[in-house]
Amino acid sequence: MGRRTRAVVAQEPRIASQTQDVKRPHMDLREGFLFYPLATAKVWPEGMPALKVNMEDLMLTGKELLHRVLEVIARGLKCKDPLIFVKKHQKAGTAESCTSIRLNHYPPTADIEVEEKQVRCGEHSDYGSITFLFQKDKGGLEVLNRQGQWVSAPPIYGTIVVNIGDALQRWSGDKLLSSKHRVVNPVSESDKQADRYSIAYFGSPDMGTILECTDGSKKYPPIEISEYTRQQHTKQYSIS
Repeated sequence: MGRRTRAVVAQEPRIASQTQDVKRPHMDLREGFLFYPLATAKVWPEGMPALKVNMEDLMLTGKELLHRVLEVIARGLKCKDPLIFVKKHQKAGTAESCTSIRLNHYPPTADIEVEEKQVRCGEHSDYGSITFLFQKDKGGLEVLNRQGQWVSAPPIYGTIVVNIGDALQRWSGDKLLSSKHRVVNPVSESDKQADRYSIAYFGSPDMGTILECTDGSKKYPPIEISEYTRQQHTKQYSIS
């Protein structure tokens, strides 16, 4: 699958340490494990060598799928260069890419004191190019459609949910729109007793990439991707 990389791993210490929707008064009811390859760092929990190998393989396999999807999108937008986006996503799995993978765990809510309006994951759109979401068997994911209605996106075995991210929306001059989504709390008693798991592959441009409208519209001012990513992280993370 290609050369191995070392990685920075961010393990959120407890439930409700992050919010995806800054308008909500409470943190999200979930915890996560973030795999963010950086060749200059060497941080990994002890006793988990198999997970490290699997995460590295997923990073590189996801990169192949990412390239295929991005080429199809460029052709659909009738870009002069059908590889215009692919060329800016060559370094996933290295220190020169913002691409990351997040393992999500949503604990049972039956024994948790859930505050009013507190949810498992607040409304948000991803800020990269393309997100691949792998869901297990428990639902809760909802997507906002163009009519402003929340629509359930239940797990379907053998499929991957694909989301457009904010960076690609900006890049395309709003020809493509990022997908707002959330994870709501379970309703049935059996689901309240169950854990929910998912894996998100956040495909993002290589560092140094300038997001500039490909249609020449100049609808958004140019911005470098690592600065754009930093701005979004600052808005969404609040460790207490």
